Amino acid sequence: MIGRPGRQEPGGGRRRPRRRRQRQKADAVPRYHGGQRDDAGHISHDTIALELAQHMAGRSHVSAGQVLVTGPGELQESNQVRRILHVAAVEWEPGSGYRQVMDLGRCIRNILAEVDRIAAAGEPLRSVVLPLLGTGGGSSDLLKTVDTLLAATVGYFQSHPASRIRVVYLLACTDVQAAACRAALDKEPELSPQG
Repeated sequence: MIGRPGRQEPGGGRRRPRRRRQRQKADAVPRYHGGQRDDAGHISHDTIALELAQHMAGRSHVSAGQVLVTGPGELQESNQVRRILHVAAVEWEPGSGYRQVMDLGRCIRNILAEVDRIAAAGEPLRSVVLPLLGTGGGSSDLLKTVDTLLAATVGYFQSHPASRIRVVYLLACTDVQAAACRAALDKEPELSPQG
């Protein structure tokens, strides 16, 4: 998600509600909160899903690391989100199910490059909230994922010193994820953990 973090506490802190003993996947949260609701509070119009479907144009999948950009739906008003970037960070492997893509760093570099491209075109995008990609249903190693995300983010800024992005937040949905983020940030003294 792009924009000011708003009410979301950077670095995690906030717990997500559980449904049927499964944590909501990070990609479902913006869609759930970004949809228009009726008077009873039920989603009546899934703005983000409809926009994604238009981008997909009948395709059933995208390439690993490919980024699709949608508007924020209702998140613009509630959290000052300006754009949502969706990236293919997991892929299906017959017999094994979903797994994290091999080059997770490419996903991060593609996201950050797309934010910079949009910002260069005139949108005032300065911050990025990155979920821990592939940790929901991608059978990934949490600590390795966090280290990869941080390394790719730092590497992007080292190779793009003129980037318009000023702040990157890692979105941790559980206490375990928040602890993994803090531990990884503690190993990088030039980075400042928030929250």
